[in-house]
Amino acid sequence: MKSKIMVYAGTVLITITCVAVIVVGYLNWHQRLESTAQASSLENEASLKQEEEKKLAAVGERTKNLPTAVKKKFNQAIQDKRPLEIVLFGSEATSTFPNSWPDLLEKELKAAYGEDFIRVTVKSYPEQTSDELISKGVADEVSALNPDLILVEAPILSDYQSLPMSKTLTNLAQLLTKWKEKQAAIIIQPPNPLYKNAAYVKAVSQLREWASRSHYTYVHHWEVWPPSTAEDLQSYLTADDHLLPNEKGQKLWSDFLTHYFISN
Repeated sequence: MKSKIMVYAGTVLITITCVAVIVVGYLNWHQRLESTAQASSLENEASLKQEEEKKLAAVGERTKNLPTAVKKKFNQAIQDKRPLEIVLFGSEATSTFPNSWPDLLEKELKAAYGEDFIRVTVKSYPEQTSDELISKGVADEVSALNPDLILVEAPILSDYQSLPMSKTLTNLAQLLTKWKEKQAAIIIQPPNPLYKNAAYVKAVSQLREWASRSHYTYVHHWEVWPPSTAEDLQSYLTADDHLLPNEKGQKLWSDFLTHYFISN
């Protein structure tokens, strides 16, 4: 009887020992898996952080000459791991056609900053005065895109013959205020130059002064065009009416903005 009890006790002890070994082994195995997974996760995080820092450095080099507000938008988009939303806003001079300056600029931006990082939307409003832009709620259309950056062609081309410049600037201020409420960075530019048009030149000069007084960033691409009084300017404008850039003018305009947005 005593012998049977000892055998039974031995069996139970062996069983308990086996179970204990299995449990301890499982726990050790599970702990090693967790440690490996944690190490892998940390390595992945470190790799992603290194990649982000590398991208920030590269973008920082290319955007070093841009206004601080614009550079911050680039950096924030990288940190948020999302595309940078850019809106190109203007009249028929801000065209959606192939080989227009918006099309050429978009290609250059994507080549410099990454195809997946740059997202460009062109909002072109041909033959619409700034009064019409306000009445049709265009500001809300642009705001709905949640833009990081808006490059605004001031509505002078459609306005200068029908509205006083004071009204154009009032309407422009209303549009810009709406977009500033969406925390968008804003850059203002004039439309293309026109040949021997003193009233138009005066309007653009007033725009430039107003932008400076109002503390808006203004880029004056006219500096790379022939003077408005030079006959050569016509070779950069459409042959039928000389009102819009032709292919040569589109390229000139695009090249200026490419050098502005991408520092070499």
